Order: sequence, then structure tokens, then C-alpha cells
Amino acid sequence: MCRALAPGEKKGRSMFEFFNPNRTTDIFVPAAEDPAVFFAADDLSRDIARVGGRPAVVKRFLPRDESAYLVVGTLGNPDFKRWLESNAIETSAIEGSWERYIIRSFGDDGRNLVVVGSDPRGTMWGVYHVSEYMLGIDPVSLWSGNEPAPRGDLAVDDVEIVSDEPTFKYRGWFLNDEDILCEWRDDGGTRYIDYPFYSTVIHQDVLMRVVETALRLRQNLMIPASFIDIMNPAEENLVRIVTERGMFVSQHHVEPLGVSHFGWDNFWAARGREIPCSFVKHREEYIEIWREYVERWAKYPNVIWQLGLRGRGDRPVWFHDDSVPPTDAARGALISDAYATQHKIVREVLGTDDFPSTTTLWMEGSELQRDGHLTFPDNVTIVFADLGSSQVMQDDFDVTERLDEFTYGVYHHVCFWGDG
Repeated sequence: MCRALAPGEKKGRSMFEFFNPNRTTDIFVPAAEDPAVFFAADDLSRDIARVGGRPAVVKRFLPRDESAYLVVGTLGNPDFKRWLESNAIETSAIEGSWERYIIRSFGDDGRNLVVVGSDPRGTMWGVYHVSEYMLGIDPVSLWSGNEPAPRGDLAVDDVEIVSDEPTFKYRGWFLNDEDILCEWRDDGGTRYIDYPFYSTVIHQDVLMRVVETALRLRQNLMIPASFIDIMNPAEENLVRIVTERGMFVSQHHVEPLGVSHFGWDNFWAARGREIPCSFVKHREEYIEIWREYVERWAKYPNVIWQLGLRGRGDRPVWFHDDSVPPTDAARGALISDAYATQHKIVREVLGTDDFPSTTTLWMEGSELQRDGHLTFPDNVTIVFADLGSSQVMQDDFDVTERLDEFTYGVYHHVCFWGDG
């Protein structure tokens, strides 16, 4: 619980004060925090300026005096954990949890405020809780233009907030058909892809606004583009931005392990070879390119690996490879073979079985899975999809038995241009 003073209301003794006409309270973040936490603290500083006129100073160390302050940190940070213990701040309620946070007044007169996360994303959610519910910041204001009303002072009383774990472990956005984000700002870099409306890369300033908005809405996963090719530095920069901000990152279902049909063509052309994109005819070349792409993606943290086998331009693989067998059973066996091969490559590159992976059952995948033609590696997350034009889930969502060895997810179109 907490209570914010109304404008002009006199501050009592036990209050944490964000700002008044003479000063703005500093934000302390211990130096060893995850970079994503510092980004969130900087967002909070700017939010304070949006309401009170002056940003808070973000200090990269723990407070050493008795003045009023706001402290932000994560339980996995040993220095911060010791500081919490020295100030008798109880955190056992969230220890070992996924993305939880505590926001609490502390000190003899309650004039200090602390945000504690069970992990770095939990810390960020706590920071954005402060922005949204104490400062009155609209989470989508970067796009809505809805600015908070300015105030001369702001204080909160008796803060004691302990969050629950999120209902869904992974929650995020896929920027599908992102031409609407890049065609009006075309200096983000060049894409080397023979596909309409995909000649430029999303400018990093635009993606930063999208990522910040997603974080303010407590999203933790993003697929930052369609047909993304991490071998192109301008597109790799999108992966860097998403992971640097603390989000999980994944790949479009048309680019399993990051390799789309277009990426295949570019990869072999750069090596002076022209090889048809066919898992049937060129299995060893597929293994080679998948391994190289996994090694490149593995340089970044928090990757969720997409498994599958798709054709050019988000179509079934047999649309562009006439060597694919004609029966559903044989096609399912081929895709299942690709799943197993890809999973093995990731396991070998990472040196562990403990990694998240998904397969998105879009179009033909939904039908093959519904009819029992697909076999999945253990621990993969099976992602059901809607039919984009109607935004109604496809049949396999209702008829598939949920098994303990898998987890399940949903891929749903918030908007479907031209139909939805």
C-alpha cells in the first residue's frame, strides 16, 4: 500500500519525498547492477523531471549518509544484499522468485524508499511501478503523447508493496512486418533482402522507444524484426539493444535459429557459392549455417531459440523446395528431423541442455501438429497461433493434449493489416 500527497497537502513526518520546489531526491544504484537496471533508473530520473521539472541524479553507488534517498537494486548483487541486511530490510518474501519486487519505506521516519528485485527484471518492474503508480506516468506515453500533470512537490506515505510472480513466464512482442516502423525513418541501416518494404532496418532510436514501452508494460521478450539476419551489423544492433535492456530475445518462425531463406542466400553468396535452400538436398550445409548462426546469437544473453523449417517469405518449405516429400506424414518427419538437429546444435554450442526453445505452429505447423505428424525435442515450448485474418485460435489449440514434458504458449496478432 502507499498514498501520494495531493497537490498542496502538507507533508507529514513519515513520508518519502520525490521532490519539492527546492530539491529532488537522489537515486542510488549499486555499481555492480545489471546494465538494464541502470537504464530503468535513468528512465525514472527522466520521469521525475516530467512531473517535477528536474531530473533526479542517478548515483552508481550505495548511500553513505543519513539524508533522504531512493535506492534501487537486485538481490543477486552481494553488495546490495549486505546493505539491505545492515538496514534491516526484510526481503525473504521474494528471494528465489521470478521477476518479483518489493517497494518499501524504511528508516526511523520513513523518509527513504527502496526498490528490491528478485532478479534484474524484477528490479525494473519495481522501478516502472514507481513511475506508473506514484508519478502517474502513462506506460505508452512515448506513443500516446499523454504527459503527466506537472506538480511542485510529490511525496508518498507508508509504502509497502510486494508483487506476485507474473502469470506467464515469458510475455512479449513480435514486431512482425515492421516496415511501418522503418519506412518513415530510413537511416537505421540497409537490409540485404529481396522482399518488398524490407530495404531498411528499424532505426535504433525507434526500437529503443518500442523496447522502453514494452518494459513499462512489464513485457520481457521481443522478436525485434522479421527476417532478421544477425550477420548484418545493422540488424545485429537490434539484438544488442533488446538484450542490453534486459529482455529475452527470440527469432521469427520463418528464421529458425536465426536463418531465413534470405539469410541462407546471403551466407553462401558471401562465400562464393550458390546453393539451393534445401534441407533435403543440402543437409550438411544447413548444419553448417545453423551452427555459425547459433555461435553468433550465443554471444548475447537471454536468447530463446526458435526451432523449425520454413520456406521463403513466411511460406511452407515445400513451396520453394520440390524435393520435400508430398505426404503430410513425410513432411512432418522432415520438420521433426530439423527440430532435433537444431536442438542438438544449440546444446553443443552452449554446452548445456538447459536453454529455452520454442516452435511456433503457424500455418502448416498447426495442421501437421494437430494431425500428429510432428515430434518435438523435450522441454521445447509449443506455441499455438491464431489465424491472422480472423484472430481466432486455430484448431490445434483446442484439440492438443497438454503434456508435462512441454510448456505451451500463444502467438496472437494484436493487429492484422488488411483483415483484422
